[in-house]
Amino acid sequence: EEEDEEDVFGASFLPSDSDSSSDIIFDNGDESVDGMSQGEPSKRQGADTTESSDSERHLSIAHYLYIQMEYCEKSTLRDTIDQSLYLDRNRLWRLFREILDGLAYIHEQGMIHRDLKPVNIFLDSQDHVKIGDFGLATDHPANVAAGKFELEEIGSAAMPKLDSAGNMTGMVGTALYVSPEVQGNTKATYNQKVDLFSLGIILFEMSYRPFTTGAERISVLSQLRTEPVSFPDDFLAYQQGTQKKVIEWLLKHDPALRPTAQELLKSELLPPPQMEESELHEVLQHTMANVNGKAYRTMVGQLFAQNLSPVMDYTYDIDLYKGSFSFSSAKLQQHVYEAITRIFKKHGAVRLHTPLLLPRNRKLYDGCELACFMDHSGMLVTLPFDLRMAFARFVARNNITQLKRYCIERVFRPRKLDRAHPRELLECAFDIITPVTNSLLPDAETIYTISEIIQEFPALQERNYNIYLNHTSLLKAILLHSGTPEDKLSQASNILCDAVNEKLSLDEVKTKFCNLSLSTINVLTLYKYIENGKGNLQELAPLLTSLTKQKTAVTQLAKQGVKDLEELSALLRRLGVKLRVVVNLGLVYKVQHHSGVIFQFVAFIKKRKRTVPDIVAAGGRYDHLILEFRGPASTVAVPNAVGVSVALDKICAAIASMEEPLTVSSCDVLVFPVGHSSLSKAISVVQKLWSTGVSADIAYDVSQSQETLVEHCRLAGITCLALVSDKEGNYVKVKSFEKDRQSEKRIPESDLVDHIIQKCRTRFFDERNIREISENMTLQNPKGSQVNNTGSLEQHGSSGTTNMNVYVIGPDKVSASTRRRYETQIQTRLQNLGSNLQNKSNDIEVLAVDLSKETLINFLSLEFESEEQFNSSVKTLLSRLPKQRYLKSICDEIHHFKITKRYTVVSVCLRVHTNVHVCEKAFCVFLIMIYWGMF
Repeated sequence: EEEDEEDVFGASFLPSDSDSSSDIIFDNGDESVDGMSQGEPSKRQGADTTESSDSERHLSIAHYLYIQMEYCEKSTLRDTIDQSLYLDRNRLWRLFREILDGLAYIHEQGMIHRDLKPVNIFLDSQDHVKIGDFGLATDHPANVAAGKFELEEIGSAAMPKLDSAGNMTGMVGTALYVSPEVQGNTKATYNQKVDLFSLGIILFEMSYRPFTTGAERISVLSQLRTEPVSFPDDFLAYQQGTQKKVIEWLLKHDPALRPTAQELLKSELLPPPQMEESELHEVLQHTMANVNGKAYRTMVGQLFAQNLSPVMDYTYDIDLYKGSFSFSSAKLQQHVYEAITRIFKKHGAVRLHTPLLLPRNRKLYDGCELACFMDHSGMLVTLPFDLRMAFARFVARNNITQLKRYCIERVFRPRKLDRAHPRELLECAFDIITPVTNSLLPDAETIYTISEIIQEFPALQERNYNIYLNHTSLLKAILLHSGTPEDKLSQASNILCDAVNEKLSLDEVKTKFCNLSLSTINVLTLYKYIENGKGNLQELAPLLTSLTKQKTAVTQLAKQGVKDLEELSALLRRLGVKLRVVVNLGLVYKVQHHSGVIFQFVAFIKKRKRTVPDIVAAGGRYDHLILEFRGPASTVAVPNAVGVSVALDKICAAIASMEEPLTVSSCDVLVFPVGHSSLSKAISVVQKLWSTGVSADIAYDVSQSQETLVEHCRLAGITCLALVSDKEGNYVKVKSFEKDRQSEKRIPESDLVDHIIQKCRTRFFDERNIREISENMTLQNPKGSQVNNTGSLEQHGSSGTTNMNVYVIGPDKVSASTRRRYETQIQTRLQNLGSNLQNKSNDIEVLAVDLSKETLINFLSLEFESEEQFNSSVKTLLSRLPKQRYLKSICDEIHHFKITKRYTVVSVCLRVHTNVHVCEKAFCVFLIMIYWGMF
């Protein structure tokens, strides 16, 4: 026995008569010794009594299999427990978690340890757990699939006998650690949860003081195995509640109530794993390196499995709901949207949206703060920072070579606060894609389009916007000339951008440029161009001489930039752009995205007692950006691409800040049923208005007073209030509002639509795109300011622009579609008139009537010096002509424009073949076009 104890591999035995030349003997400990002691005596006895010759001797060869395993020099968990592990809570939970991880793994492989106890849990040199001694482990294939195993019949298991160490004399497990379903059953069905029961006993020992004697250990652990669990009285002094809950969960006698290893690992009862920071970073880097690995998917899955607290849910977008909603602001935004959309459509642009999300590209968004998110697979995507990047990708991937598009959508900026909704901005994009790459006309049209938008809104006209121009080649030439290394151009541009936007002081700029190997002299040379480089090209010629007179690569870049800017300036003059055009060598706008002309529309406004630049639009040429998104197999030539982004929020803010804010109505007429009994009739009225294209709303609350409704209409900018009552029979009472003036008229229901159209004609025709036709006939001289030779600003106001509106007045009712057709035809026919009369008036109101030439000439007798004279002349006119009612309606319209509105020109049109006669009297110009059989 002493020899067996000294031999760590135990005794081996090979029968001498074995004819195998390749037998391998496995060490089975004492069992091998017993076998040898029982089988060997006879043979040895024979050997002693029988002498064998050398030829009769048979040489026996035994092969040993050496299995090399890790040496755990820190011994076992038993030793650690006996050294007061319970005092080191962090180490306790770390070791327990590692045991759980090991059990989870072997259970996942379909194995059960069946003999888990502290002496079978080893600690290596790094103090990490290694589960060993799988001598009783089982993985029967038939049972693995079901996750259950059947306990073999063991005679000693029914009445276990404990030795002094608490070991059970049977084969399955140790009595103090074995689960109840195994102990006391000669044949039992069980699963991996038998190991979890053993783990419960182990966790108790880890959390409790070391036992003083073996008898105490057996006594305490035996009490712990009872149901319910019975803890020693002094246990509460050594634990803080968490261990107790986990132990009770693990020691459930019903296996179904016990957790699995994975369930316990995911439980909130288990403290989070403690890891050294360096070790954590190493694990994370290893996990992130393999995005297709299981560890990466697990990590991302855990991120998406987080629970959201009610507080986080409430505060996520709290800044968006601080009572900031304003219905008037929403109406104003819609008004701006529609006005800008009309301008884009006039240029032949189509509304086009692109995919919302883009993969995060650090190269393209260098220096930009992106609202970045992760999808379920761990892919990083971004919400739009602007509307151009997604469109450039869209153009490149679809091989688009010709397109004009506009888009009005939200763009996003991240907030500095964690767990907060990104900040939203409303942006408008206008882009021109064309296969012609050697023309700057698309650039000029883009700039002209923005100048039209500025002329559309008086609030923007008042700010006197300038058009700042620069060229990426010219900027690159300046940076190279100033000593910037070519591989540092992008970094230098970012520094320059921050400097121009006053994000960096001059000292900070010098420091950053020094880091790019620029000397102080280089920085001063650069600043010479940036600070003095504003004006037209003639004024900047002396400054640019040093760049254009040399024969270097810098010269070629500078000459190309100057040439393009000269051509663009000439095109802008030809298009009639009246805003001041300034070449600004310090303009640095997303140069990493652009490859040609870049521009901004800048005004200087007072804000918080400071004069600050206000940029309402910016853009440029971006051919190279499309090239970035092209696929490797694409052979289509890269098109010319130019675009501009407009800050719609700034336009709305400018309009809202006016001394007399623009009142925008959501509808033309509000229909109000006077009493519940009139609701049916009111529904019929509003339906008729909708069907004819009139913007109308119906009041749902019939209990409101008329005074409340009138005030609502005034504040909301609603032109008419239609009061519908059964008591009025076939009549409707209409209240009309024009600034401070209010009128009321009782109208037959059959004439209501025509009356509303006449009262709301401007808005109605605007809805029908008649205004678009009128705009096409105006001169190409927009409103605004221009710079004279001295550089001072001259206000042109509204001169040079003729607005022509046509209103059909017929003796009989005309369908809405027929009316619109007549109006469009007349607008087209009168196109030359707008040019001929542009010096006489800016607004021509054209009344289309069904009268003979002779009858129409009688209208020349009307007087407009005063309202009394006009009324008297109308009576005289009506006294000598038939069709009194129809003529009176025409006179009412003339009164509206000449007396009430004080318009300079009123035109009355009819058709007589194709002859046009123009007569003038006083300040009234009558255009006579007699339309026979028109109605």
